[in-house]
Amino acid sequence: CASVLEEAVRVGFGSERVGAEGRAAVRTALFDPANSRGVLVDAAAGRRPKLPRAIATRLQKVYVDVGKESWPAELPDYLDEICRTALSTDTKTLGLDLLALCAEEFCSGSKIPVKRGRELKEGVAMRLPQIVALLCDVLVEKDADAMQSALKCLETLVAWAPLKGYVTRDLLRTLVQLIDEDLRSKTFCGDAAARALDAILSKNLIPPDINGFIDEVGALVLGLLRTLASALDSYDDGEDQEDVLAATSELVSTFVELHVPRISQRPDFPVAELLGLLARVLFSRAANPRTLRRNLRPWDTLVAYLGERDTCPDALASGIVDVVVAFFRDRCLFENNGEALSDLQADDDSDREEKDEAHDNDEDLLEELSGGSPSQPALGGEARVKGDGGELRGLLVDGHKLCSQACRGPLSAKAAAALCQAALTALESAIPKALPPPEECQNGPPPSCRSGAVDAATSLYVLAAAAPASPELYRATEAVASLAQTCIANRAHSLGPAHLALGCAALDALRALAPACAATTGDQSLSLIDGVLSAAFAALDDQVVPAPEPLARCAAWLVLAVAKASASAPWLGRSEKLRALAAAGAAGAARRVCAPARALALRAALVVHTAAGQEADAILAAPLVAPLADASQKLLNVEDSVLFAADALDVQTLNLARGGARALAALCAGAFKDGVRSPFRQSLQTALAVTPRLLAYAAARALQPQPDRTAPPNIARQVAASRAPHLALATALADLNACAAKLDPEAGGDAALSSATFLRAALDATRPQAQLLSENQSTVPPRNACVAVVQSTIVVGRAACQGRGAQSAALDLCALLLDHCALLSRNSQYAPDLLPPLLETSRRLLVDRWAAFVRRPNNATTCVEINQYRAGV
Repeated sequence: CASVLEEAVRVGFGSERVGAEGRAAVRTALFDPANSRGVLVDAAAGRRPKLPRAIATRLQKVYVDVGKESWPAELPDYLDEICRTALSTDTKTLGLDLLALCAEEFCSGSKIPVKRGRELKEGVAMRLPQIVALLCDVLVEKDADAMQSALKCLETLVAWAPLKGYVTRDLLRTLVQLIDEDLRSKTFCGDAAARALDAILSKNLIPPDINGFIDEVGALVLGLLRTLASALDSYDDGEDQEDVLAATSELVSTFVELHVPRISQRPDFPVAELLGLLARVLFSRAANPRTLRRNLRPWDTLVAYLGERDTCPDALASGIVDVVVAFFRDRCLFENNGEALSDLQADDDSDREEKDEAHDNDEDLLEELSGGSPSQPALGGEARVKGDGGELRGLLVDGHKLCSQACRGPLSAKAAAALCQAALTALESAIPKALPPPEECQNGPPPSCRSGAVDAATSLYVLAAAAPASPELYRATEAVASLAQTCIANRAHSLGPAHLALGCAALDALRALAPACAATTGDQSLSLIDGVLSAAFAALDDQVVPAPEPLARCAAWLVLAVAKASASAPWLGRSEKLRALAAAGAAGAARRVCAPARALALRAALVVHTAAGQEADAILAAPLVAPLADASQKLLNVEDSVLFAADALDVQTLNLARGGARALAALCAGAFKDGVRSPFRQSLQTALAVTPRLLAYAAARALQPQPDRTAPPNIARQVAASRAPHLALATALADLNACAAKLDPEAGGDAALSSATFLRAALDATRPQAQLLSENQSTVPPRNACVAVVQSTIVVGRAACQGRGAQSAALDLCALLLDHCALLSRNSQYAPDLLPPLLETSRRLLVDRWAAFVRRPNNATTCVEINQYRAGV
């Protein structure tokens, strides 16, 4: 019945069919405090059985909907009556619940016309002083149910009502008193009060007297911080105070983030006491280790704030550095805090990002083909986990960020040396545990092995942040290089995820340390750099069992970082390892490692060539073009009329051509990302000249239909075996067109335009849309083949937009995209999500064509031309 009444009020309450008498009857039946009657009033006053919570809430919502329709025109005393109800002892909770619901419904503007919403919000704002005073009175009465309702009402007002300027000092003092009492005597209202005060500070709901207000807030929060520190010191596992401790910690963090930079400059504010209390909270013996991350937030804010300043008093800097070092040493290492860290959930692969071969735009394609970006730090025992990945990893990542921030700005002079020394000590202590002698691992690694590996990885990332600004840079680089070589040579990653993370951490640390070492210590570190590169090449050159993908990627990023450092350190040109990489060229990069690592190795070789002023054409690009030219040469002997009807290339030729196209695309993407322009123009032009016909052939053969069901099974297997390499080649060639157009818009765009022309001929010949829409669905090409061809055609179309002839060929390109690809995407069992990029590419082409008309002089654009253009569109 309550649901029916709510719907009736929502739909027809304001209509003439209900009338004024009908509306009055609804109000009287629900809530008529003037006459002390109504279902809600009677239930609240105990004159009838208490309503179930769900029904009471629904009826309250009905009465609030009445106010949305009738206040203030028909009900000028609507809100005043609710406030009077909240002051009455019997109906106090009912009045507060209605106030909270009114604040949300009247001020949110949901499903209300704009003009009516503005009128309601202004009406609530006029009564806010009265409502805030009412809430203060209720909160000091110590009625538990009423206090909970008042705090809920306050949170709702903060969230929805225009409360800025109406927050009084009495309200602040009342909230702080509730929090303080809960922390001291467990009254169980402090968490709601802390959340309300946190919301007030977060939304900057401050009165006009900002200076006096902030001073008072600072004094109140400082007092709360004293109580919080004492409560955490005496916290017992059996006590149910986690909610108020968490809410108060969040409140303190918000205050530090928003107001400490301003209030700390006041000469009378006790900054030293604030830091001391924050340190007590950070190093409290709270049983729940998750509070570590929460209590770290104020320090992250303080260190970031000081890092932006030019100077910092020595005493303040020393105190903060001592806290940061102590946090790393006593809270982030299993050796000193193993019991608490063991309670944190370890990482898992449940949120690992799935690989998606589709590229939404050119930037995604360039990112993927050039090797991507360095992944998140390998901390907590799992390498390269997307997002948080677990509480342990989250804590260690936050601690690493804090140490990194401390090593920048005015704190760096003290923090870098102290953190570097602490990290070196921790690393030396963790290595024996992480890498025990083989005889101790005969029955599996000992229990301390994993925690030692996590501690070593944590120390490595702190070293990477601190050592570049420390006098211990050379020593740190030597220690990390030795550890990396040991991990890779002994295949430590086979011991488990924590040791894979340790190997990644060692290579990641060297990526920060080696270039800094090369820049500061000069050619005396030449042998050290060669040692660093030896560790990286060992991860890339493992021909027996390829290194895991995360390790290979880290190694390739390290090689690229050292290669880039050669621009500012020319003596690196004497490095035997870098010269070997440059001499090996494309052959040296074609290792048995993951594709992103190969792309990064190609980028590194290209950077070395560029830094040395050498041409990369002959040694890097030419070997990649050779298989493309060979495949194209074989197609020259095939007549155009039969080019799309039968296989003209064997599988080996297709795979070699696909590998060359993919590597050349990666080289183009890497050159673009590293700012190297046209370093292998001749080879690229050769590749683009042979690409169009080869792409059309590969796409047509990838779309060859399935044999009829009556065909022998071996025929179906042969078709599938033929389709796969053709599809891979078509995708690789389309990516090459896109990357070449990005690197060299004119040449690459023109080549893509030519490829689009050939693609249209191929699709006209195979008519894939006719196959898809035919009644005999059993002969339709597989979904992945159709989708891949659609994606590749979109990629080529986007690249063709950059060609010099794009304006004149815009309609032909649109015909290719819409006549074929749109139909390929039309069937829901295929890829309807491909239609948006198809239409966007077509729009870009048409806009470019229309812009070409606009740019012409007036006398060069005839009415006939414009009409022809409109007819074509």
